[in-house]
Amino acid sequence: MTQKLCFSGKICIFLSLFYIGIFGQTQTTETKDFDEIRTNQKSIIGRPIQTFGVIELTDGYFAEFKKAQKTHYAFILRKYPNELNSFFVYMKRGGKGDELQAKLLSMEKYAKLDGAFTIFVEYATEYSGVNAELLDFTLGAKKPEPPKPTPKNPSGTVTVSYDKFKDKTTITGVAHLLDCQDRSDTALLHADFGAAISFTGKKPTTTPTVELKFRLFNNDLGANPEFVFFADDKRLALGKGNSDTKQYRVISQIISVSVTTISIPLDSFKLIANSKKVEAKVGERELAPPFIELDAIQKILPVFREMLRDLENQ
Repeated sequence: MTQKLCFSGKICIFLSLFYIGIFGQTQTTETKDFDEIRTNQKSIIGRPIQTFGVIELTDGYFAEFKKAQKTHYAFILRKYPNELNSFFVYMKRGGKGDELQAKLLSMEKYAKLDGAFTIFVEYATEYSGVNAELLDFTLGAKKPEPPKPTPKNPSGTVTVSYDKFKDKTTITGVAHLLDCQDRSDTALLHADFGAAISFTGKKPTTTPTVELKFRLFNNDLGANPEFVFFADDKRLALGKGNSDTKQYRVISQIISVSVTTISIPLDSFKLIANSKKVEAKVGERELAPPFIELDAIQKILPVFREMLRDLENQ
């Protein structure tokens, strides 16, 4: 069966009920946000689209539905209650159309119902608003929340790489100490703290080497600073590090980047990684306020633990 709607003498729309049935029963309806539908109507012409919002009564009939008062009920579909972003939708009288009309009429004036709504846009122009056939609805349905990405490690990043030319595997971990104080003379603009575990081949047949690395922007830890850590209550005097500072021009500013590294025993690295709390002093800088925010250095612990798990899995 085919229904024919002719408006303004020029626009004739043929809406096949068989066509609607095919989509509604055998094909998963695509879901789109209000803004996607409004800004790109032409991409959804000719197929049912589901969207979520609130619906209310109206007596306005527009565009191809201008003379459809006897065949369709008119509604306004909004993204949110009282939201200006809205569509005019029209549902065939009878069946679910009667159900929706009666439910809204039985409620107080300007009542709205939320849910999922399946619409069908047959005709659109670049400048017209959205006028759509309302095919189906599920009142009370809520838009599903998109799954939140769960990073492997929320504190930082860990990567494993193999250099076949050097026959060397490196496990690298870094935490971004972004919780820094404001731009005073002693505060950091940005800081990274990380480590690299390296060994020959694809599997560690000998004791790997471990290197800690601090990278500071517009600050430094001094030349060849002493590294002293506390892993819980255990003091670790790790020796002197090596520092290198370079300057880079970024647009009209000069940015200095200081990199300080130190090689440490694997056992010392394990003590730091498996501790509940770590404290550190590098040269004259204690990695605590006002140099960086309180407990910012604790971000490195889950990163170091993940590096050890990757080492065990090689």
